[in-house]
This record gives sequence, C-alpha cells and structure tokens, in this order.
Amino acid sequence: MMAAKPVVHEAINYLRNTQQRNGFFNAFVRVSPEREVTSQAMAASQRRETGKSLSPLDGTIFAIKDNICTKDMVTSCSSLMLVDFVPDYDATVVAKLKDAGAIIIGKTNMDEFGMGSHSTTGIHGPVKNPNSSKLSVYSAGGSSGGSAAAVAGNLCSGALGSDTGGSVRLPASYCGVVGFKPSYGLLSRRGLVAYANSLDTIGIFTRDVRYAQLIFDCLNEHDPTDPSSLDGRSRRKIKDHVSNQSRRWNIGVPVDYNVTEISPPLKKAWISTLAILRDLGHNVKPVNIPSTRHAVSSYYIIALAEASSNLAKYDGVQFGSHTAAISRPVSGISPSLQLVVAARERGFGKEVRRRILLGNYSLTSEYGPAIQ
Repeated sequence: MMAAKPVVHEAINYLRNTQQRNGFFNAFVRVSPEREVTSQAMAASQRRETGKSLSPLDGTIFAIKDNICTKDMVTSCSSLMLVDFVPDYDATVVAKLKDAGAIIIGKTNMDEFGMGSHSTTGIHGPVKNPNSSKLSVYSAGGSSGGSAAAVAGNLCSGALGSDTGGSVRLPASYCGVVGFKPSYGLLSRRGLVAYANSLDTIGIFTRDVRYAQLIFDCLNEHDPTDPSSLDGRSRRKIKDHVSNQSRRWNIGVPVDYNVTEISPPLKKAWISTLAILRDLGHNVKPVNIPSTRHAVSSYYIIALAEASSNLAKYDGVQFGSHTAAISRPVSGISPSLQLVVAARERGFGKEVRRRILLGNYSLTSEYGPAIQ
C-alpha cells in the first residue's frame, strides 16, 4: 500500500509542474486552489494509510476539459459566450471521479465549443504540444488538446476530454499519450456541453493503458439521468458475452479502412495485432463497408446541423454576454432581435459562427428552391 507522504508529494509536484510549465503549454485555463488540492491529498493519504481507500483512483490528480460541467468552477467551453458560466452541479463523470477520491486539479484548454482540430480556436489561445520547444512549436491536436497536453506534460495523472469526430483520439496521437474513446452510451454525457448530441462521447487520457482501464471501470455505469446511457440489462448482457474466455470471435477487418495514408509503423502495428488475435484462436476475416467513403460528408452534415441547433439557446439572455449597445444596426430587424444578433456575434468566434451557418444551411436546404 502506498505510504501517506508520497500521495501528498505527488499532488504538490503536479501543482508545481503546472505553475512552472503551463505558461508555455497553455494546457490549463484555470487551476484549483493549492490549499484545496493539498487538503484533499492529505485526506486521501490518511484513507490509504488506514486501509480505507475509496477506490484505486483515491488521491489521483485529474484534469477536466472545459466543456464538462464542474460545480463552483467556471465551465467556459473556451468561448466568450460562457466566459463567466459557473454550473451548479458536477457532470456525472466528474461526480463519479470525486466519489472515487480523485482530485480535480483544474479545467483544460480546448477549441471553442469543441469545434476545431488543433486547440487553436478558443479564447484562451492555442495549446502547445509538450514536445514543442521555443524554436519548434507543434500542435497538440484538438479539440481536447489541453487534456492531452496536461497528461503528456506531467501536469496530472489523468484527464477527461470529449470526442465528437476524433477530439480525444487526435490529441492523444499528437501528444503521445493513451487516448480512449469508449463506445457511445457507455459513459454518461450528463453535464457535457454538447457539440453534436448523437456523436459526443466522454473520453479518457492517461500515460498507460492499465490506468485508462481503471478510470473506465470507475465511470462505466448506467446513468438514469442521461437518456443516451446504455441501460443496466444491456450492460450485463454484453459483459457476460465478452467475459466468456472460451468464446472464439468472428472479427471483421474492414478493407475500406486500409487506406494509402496509413503510415508504415501504424500499418505494422495493425497487422501484428491481427496476427495476435488469430493466434488466440479468433477468426479474423476481411469485410467490406462501402459506405465508409461517405463517412466524412455524413459526419459534417450531422455534426453541424446538431451544433447549430444546440447553440441556438445562447442568445445573450439566459446564457452568454449581455451586449449593451448594437454596433451595427440592421434595418428591418426589431431592436430585441438585434440585441440577440449582437450578443451572438460578440460571443461566438469565427469557427463557431461558420459551423452555425453551415448547420443552418443543411437544416434549411430543402427550402432553397422556394426561397429562390
């Protein structure tokens, strides 16, 4: 069992690393007070010392992407529209981490509302890959680049992000850490500020696979408050099916995914993994998924349409900045609507506005001939 002092020392070391290195990485947009972090670390140490640890995650240091709600801590989605938004509840995944004894060290930088691939579109500035230097600056990937950089830069032991179309997997690859995107419905989405509801998934960043498994086991439960959460009966059925060690699986390998852009090292790892599965007795065979070529275009239509709908509530009234003056009055529009337009123009960045326009176009394209 881990002694008491190393637990506190680990927390202090992460805080010191954050203070010293975050100015360059720009991975965190806000950090929990040192007194609060060390107090929680001391409590975790006492539990471990007396054999009363809450879970394997008790006393570990976590970072949370800034689009996942945290009680009494600003959740801005890296947007001026939510720059002062403080949720009155924790997202389910955050609450589960806290119940397991994990310590939240802070909120991580991201693309605004998750819209981007390099963590450069948010109000807090771009995230830098920890592998960067003063002479060579590399992308941390996006939109969960801050979470990936925090783990890669040894600013925390694990982090949560969100993945709509690669926002966990891309930063993990760029920063050289483990990034796990669970299947849709396994981890609760309650408290995640949605980009596209039918695609968003909470994801996990760590430095090793075993630790990612521990985090996933902690969070992988049905959440009755999330309509998209997989029910308990289905989870038990899947678990019983998978845990049958004597079962031999039929594993389909989509030949459509074997594209020329795959790098030689990645292709080698793919082939060796398939060989291991075959050696374990599983039946590995090629399959065709011709719809793969439509995946990117389908993603953009679905994601942008849902994004434009989700962002409609940010009108400067209940959420967002209250604009006192209209800088560019528009004729034919009521003053109240002009205030909404001004608030959205001020509150949203260029990339978000672009996606709102494209999403609205997709949703109204059927009326195009009538308008013309």
